[in-house]
Amino acid sequence: MDRLHIATILVAALIGLMTAPPSRLVAQGSVGKAAEAQSGSLSGPQSDSGLPDVPAPPQPATDDAAANGAKGERGPSLPQFLESQIMLLGSPQFRERELAYWRLRQYPRQVLPLIRRHLPNSSVETGGRLIDLLTEIALSNDIVASDQASQILNQTADELTSLGQLARNTVATMADIQEERATELLGLHGARIGPRDFGLNGQF
Repeated sequence: MDRLHIATILVAALIGLMTAPPSRLVAQGSVGKAAEAQSGSLSGPQSDSGLPDVPAPPQPATDDAAANGAKGERGPSLPQFLESQIMLLGSPQFRERELAYWRLRQYPRQVLPLIRRHLPNSSVETGGRLIDLLTEIALSNDIVASDQASQILNQTADELTSLGQLARNTVATMADIQEERATELLGLHGARIGPRDFGLNGQF
C-alpha cells in the first residue's frame, strides 16, 4: 500500500510537470504582448524605420515688437522725428510731402528751432514749404509761437537769396492780412475807421 501510494503520487506529479509548461508559456506570451502594447502606446507612433517619432522642438519667437521690447530699444525722440519730417518736405512723392507737412504743423513750438537751423541750408522747394509753415504759425493764435515765427521770417527776409525774396513777399502779405484782422477786430468792438475821423464806441 505504501509503495502503491508513493507511485501514484509520483505519476500525478509527473503528469503535472508535463502539463504545466504549455499553460505557463501561453500566460507568459500574453503578458509579453500586453507589455509590448503598453510600451508602444507610451513611446508614440512608430516611423517607417521602426523608431518612435520624436516631435520637433518649438521654434523661438521672431516677433519684431517682442524682440525690440526684450532689447529695450526705443523709437526716435521728437526732435529726431521732426527733423526726419523736414527732410521729407523735399520728397518727390506728393503724399509724403503733404503728410510730413501735416505732422510738422502739429508741433508748432517744437519745430521752430529746427526750422531756424535747417532753413538757411535747405533747397528752394523745402525752404518754400518751411516758409509756408512759418507763415501759418505766425498767423496762429499761439502768441509765443507766432512771435518766434515772425522773427525767423524777418531774419530770412533780410537775406539776399531766393528764400529771402520769398520771405519778404510773405512778410508783406502777412502785414496785409494782419491789418485786415485788426480792422475787423476793432469793428467788433465798436471802432469806426474813416477817411477823416476815428472813434471808439461810435463816438467821433
